Amino acid sequence: MTEDSLDDGTLELVGGDVVIRFTREYPNSIDDVWKALTDPERIAQWWLPFDAEITIELVAGGDYILRGKGEGMPTLSWKILRAEPPRLLEHTHLDPGVVITWRLSEHHGGCALEFTQTVPDRHVAVDNNFIVGVHTSLDRLGALLRGSPIAWDWDAMGAHQRRYARVGLATFASGEG
Repeated sequence: MTEDSLDDGTLELVGGDVVIRFTREYPNSIDDVWKALTDPERIAQWWLPFDAEITIELVAGGDYILRGKGEGMPTLSWKILRAEPPRLLEHTHLDPGVVITWRLSEHHGGCALEFTQTVPDRHVAVDNNFIVGVHTSLDRLGALLRGSPIAWDWDAMGAHQRRYARVGLATFASGEG
């Protein structure tokens, strides 16, 4: 686990939706964090647990496609809803009605990132362990921004899953609970 793993996410009810929220602070500039969120080569170093070819068109209605490399790997096709470089990126998700928003702001000479994932159904958010995957990816983003990219850590993800499951924000892995 990295030092970022202490920055747990929250799940809150907003209207009829569930909002997963993470806030992370980095010593990096907003421009550097923006590039990590939007440059395909940098996204590939932290976002997914598999190698992917990434295409992102930073305009409303633009494609955001993460095409897994190798046989049997998934392709995730999303749409950009809003792009206001270098402070706001909003896009769809594979699950219908799910929206992901990345907001960047200046903070103590660096950058604050607020991540939200709005999900219409709490059961979908919890059963799919959305908060767990995002936490793991954000740990990797922090490592990348520190100049020390790390591989996907399934053990760390399992620890996150158990911790979030104990408070009802994720499901336990099979055989646990």
